[in-house]
Amino acid sequence: MSRKQKRAITIIGITGAVYLTFRYLLPLVIPFFIAFLLAQAVWPAVRFFNNRLRIPKTWAASLMLLLYFGGFLWILWIIGGKLVEQLDFFVDKIPEYVDKACGYLNGICRQLEHLLHLESGSVMGQLRIMTEGAEDNMISFVMPYVMTNSIPVVKWLAELFTVSTVAVISAVLIIGERDSIRKWREESMFRREITLIGRRMGNVCGAYLKVEGIIMLMTTAICMTGLTLMGNTYGILFGALIGLLDALPLFGTGTVFIPWIAAELIRGQVWTAVWLAMLYGICYFLREIMEARLLGGKIGLSALQTMAAMYIGLKLFGIIGLFLGPIGWILVKEIDKICYSS
Repeated sequence: MSRKQKRAITIIGITGAVYLTFRYLLPLVIPFFIAFLLAQAVWPAVRFFNNRLRIPKTWAASLMLLLYFGGFLWILWIIGGKLVEQLDFFVDKIPEYVDKACGYLNGICRQLEHLLHLESGSVMGQLRIMTEGAEDNMISFVMPYVMTNSIPVVKWLAELFTVSTVAVISAVLIIGERDSIRKWREESMFRREITLIGRRMGNVCGAYLKVEGIIMLMTTAICMTGLTLMGNTYGILFGALIGLLDALPLFGTGTVFIPWIAAELIRGQVWTAVWLAMLYGICYFLREIMEARLLGGKIGLSALQTMAAMYIGLKLFGIIGLFLGPIGWILVKEIDKICYSS
């Protein structure tokens, strides 16, 4: 075989191995991967407590993880309380919103009837018939759907609790056995490959997760603060939803802000639209500037390559493939470099 054929076969084999790893092995090792990230996050503090205060590593790791999760749950409790309060207020206001929507719809129907020279009330009557049929269909569809999917949701929550518990315990054990893990890596016959791939993937994944986490938190805080200052009743709720959408690839803050700004302009609320446009601009440039400044060339993928990798990952693995796609692409490139240099 020619050199090109060997290289092509090598790339195909590496791609297949990465796919099989993500498909079958990753679900088995994901708690330990999360544990490794947690161990890396708390290691500087653990090293400080161990060197300065002579606290054992496992105790220091347990303390830091307890503080991290305690702080996270405390913030989640405060924000969650506000979210529940605003959701409860929204549910109480649903009849009022429905009446307003019906008023707007009545006005549109009257204008349409006048424009088309139709009998008064004919368009609204037809819409009422369609709505009643849709309501019956919705009830007949929603109830079986809820009953069918309630068990998978409970199962998913149980799996999430199990993975979280295993990850936290494993993070403590990883820190306690850090020296022996390093010794095993140095004595392994694949130490060069492990070091190269581990360093590259650690830099890429660490940079990506860190930057995306910072951007998501800042976007959420900006949206919550801005919408609350606007006097929006659901500022905390909408801010959290916008921050969550901004963290998802292919969505972003524009998914909410652009239609919202257009709707406010149609309603004649120019200052509200200007304020929303300012919030959107701040969030947009925050992401562009921080991604360019903090990520830079660490990921090693162009915008087109990233888009292609996310689309392929979405098709292969579902929503989580939006993140696994670029990581898998980088992994294939790095392993190919090692094989080619060897």
